[in-house]
Amino acid sequence: MKIAPQKSIIRNLDFVPVMALAYTPSSGEEDNFAHLLLGKDLRKLKGADKAVQAVHDQASFDALFKLLFHHERPLVMRAADAVEKISVSHSHYLEPHKKQLLGLLKSADHKELKWHIAQMVARIALTDAEKDDVWHMLTYWVRSPTESKIVRVNALQACLTSHESIPP
Repeated sequence: MKIAPQKSIIRNLDFVPVMALAYTPSSGEEDNFAHLLLGKDLRKLKGADKAVQAVHDQASFDALFKLLFHHERPLVMRAADAVEKISVSHSHYLEPHKKQLLGLLKSADHKELKWHIAQMVARIALTDAEKDDVWHMLTYWVRSPTESKIVRVNALQACLTSHESIPP
């Protein structure tokens, strides 16, 4: 019996699940960041500060950002911490990753990623429709008793600091 390949039903990147954007290494720089950030202990930010110092342009930021889709939760947490720290002073580095960041906002499962995403989405330029989506997701996180306190506080902070994205 021969099985015909199925056509992809993904047409709009805004609705691509995170698994469809899974991490696939493609450069030595990504491997260097992964090596810096690997570790099993979620309580330690091993290498995050070194990763921040190693980012010197958009290309190195892109390599670090790609690690947000890695399968190792501690590595993702550390990469998210580094990306968020860099975006404080270089928010323009996030612009090429806007659709990916909005996809993560909708599909992130782990609190360590959510609390950094909440901080970063407030730093990117959004259309009115995107602002509405971000507002609804952040307020959901704020109101949800099942979210961690850090996620809830960072979501609330993002709502307040991006007051222009608050619907009238």
